[in-house]
Amino acid sequence: MIYAAGRHKALMRYVRQFDDVLFIVDHCGLSVQDGFGGRLRQPAAFYIDALMPYAPFPNVAVKWSHAPRLSRETYPYRDVTEQLLRMIDTFGVERLMWGSDFTRLRWVPVVGGLAPLPGGIPVVEASYISGLTLFGVPQDQAVVTTLLFRACTSYLPALWGYGAWRSLRRHDLL
Repeated sequence: MIYAAGRHKALMRYVRQFDDVLFIVDHCGLSVQDGFGGRLRQPAAFYIDALMPYAPFPNVAVKWSHAPRLSRETYPYRDVTEQLLRMIDTFGVERLMWGSDFTRLRWVPVVGGLAPLPGGIPVVEASYISGLTLFGVPQDQAVVTTLLFRACTSYLPALWGYGAWRSLRRHDLL
């Protein structure tokens, strides 16, 4: 999974060079800072157009998340629905992954992301594991990779941040 953040030209270099590596473009290729606190500057088609050059490459998939941010309309976001259908037509359902947007809330990545599905696997981890296995990664490797990734990017930083905050408070720096 790669966070392109709008840097498609740079990413495309790697996609062409490493055609045996699976690239999953996260968040529809958006930067989290794009439209922070509000709507994006460009219409949805602008951001989806940036993903179209990846279509000929079978080693590239797109995680469809942050989609409501693409919309200039209210629910049910018809302008974004049109773009989703365009992505399905271009990439096929095999190369699109659904990403839930509930993680954009402040504490949900740490607390809400732990909400287990039946079987005890948290929601985010289950989606990563299913995405990796969809592209042929053996399930045991997908599980280990996903849990290590999530531990390093979501759970440990929260613990380190809490420790840093406590230390700063203890030394009257906050």
